[in-house]
Amino acid sequence: MQLYIGRGGVHNVGTGPLSVRCPACKQIGTFQPVGQDLRFTDKTGLVEVGHRMCPNPPCQAHLFVVLQGGNLSISYPPERIDFDSTNVPGPIIGSLEEAITCHANQCFIAAAIMVRKTLELLCSAQNGSGANLKERIKALGSQVVLPPDLLSGLDDI
Repeated sequence: MQLYIGRGGVHNVGTGPLSVRCPACKQIGTFQPVGQDLRFTDKTGLVEVGHRMCPNPPCQAHLFVVLQGGNLSISYPPERIDFDSTNVPGPIIGSLEEAITCHANQCFIAAAIMVRKTLELLCSAQNGSGANLKERIKALGSQVVLPPDLLSGLDDI
């Protein structure tokens, strides 16, 4: 994103705390400002940038945040989708984490490719056989208990 300093110049302001999931410890918390935010005016309106800190004492990770119109536009590192990896084989976890990282960084085509790879690894781990991924997903449905809506969604992917 390009920022343009408007006629008002650069202003120091304090937008306040933000409620987000920490990309480091994965806890949801109210991140407090570290220092003062900067306010800029660009072609879309008011943009504020600043730092926030995780409220979890053992973590205290820092986020760089960009707010547009008072709403969180993006944070660095970005917020990630959380998932429970209990009893999931390592290669599947690695592939899914890479898909989540791609998604968090708005690399949606790369995320879709990694979701496909995750599905292929899942079918392989559960001995889902077939000539193509669609057939392997269908075979997976007969080998493990999955809700019909989930199988339909996997087929759509």
